[in-house]
Amino acid sequence: MKNSSFNIFALLCLLLCNLLAGCSATYETYYEFESVSNVDVQNCISYCTINKNHCHKLCRGNEKLCNKSEINEANIEISGYVKDKQDKNITSENEANNVLHTLQCDNAACDCDKDHRICYKMCGGKVIKKERCIANCPESWN
Repeated sequence: MKNSSFNIFALLCLLLCNLLAGCSATYETYYEFESVSNVDVQNCISYCTINKNHCHKLCRGNEKLCNKSEINEANIEISGYVKDKQDKNITSENEANNVLHTLQCDNAACDCDKDHRICYKMCGGKVIKKERCIANCPESWN
């Protein structure tokens, strides 16, 4: 009986911890940019912004090409899988759809914003890292 009540107590503690963890605040990092009024610094910072925008555009284009390529490869793979199953008389559309893998194309390789912050600092601007609460914020956070 003693062991049983300990298990119930442990389970309740675990449940309480999970509930409290689910209610914890969620924070987001953002950056504020301060520049210098020097014309050369302003020109340099403008160059950084142009490069960042160009970087994002290239990444979106690369992502579209990557997705198109992976979809074509997946369709070829599914076709082969279905043909193999038909040859063995075990065709299942659900099984064929299971061949699709999660597409690996994303912007992970493109860190345009980080590069922009580095460029901004190198030009003489100041980048300030800040956090803001976005969910389950404590009252003192306001």
